Amino acid sequence: MRIIPDKKEPDRFKVESSSKKGNFYHVNVVQPFCDCPNFMFREIKVHGECKHIKAVKEYIEKHKKKGLEKYADRYEQIISFVKDKKEVDSVELIEKFSEQEVNELIKKGELLEQRNVIRLLR
Repeated sequence: MRIIPDKKEPDRFKVESSSKKGNFYHVNVVQPFCDCPNFMFREIKVHGECKHIKAVKEYIEKHKKKGLEKYADRYEQIISFVKDKKEVDSVELIEKFSEQEVNELIKKGELLEQRNVIRLLR
């Protein structure tokens, strides 16, 4: 199974299908999410993981990166920053961290943005 990291978004990967060579699935290792049929129709309902997500996790460990902790720590830094300030201007937060990371936490429902102000939803 060939795994290709996304150069722009470090938590996303392309994983080649084991049954259809040349066909790739998109994996987000933080959420976790995969657009393969098994995940979309089975695993997502039970909060499970398909073989592509598992393969990416093994790939991360094998390449001696910090693995998922690297991303979890970064997201916790953002959450702590917002928690300490109660409300943060969205531009300030994006400048301190990154637009991708802030948007990811908004999508996950951890942060709420209204009128360019970001608050914690926990």
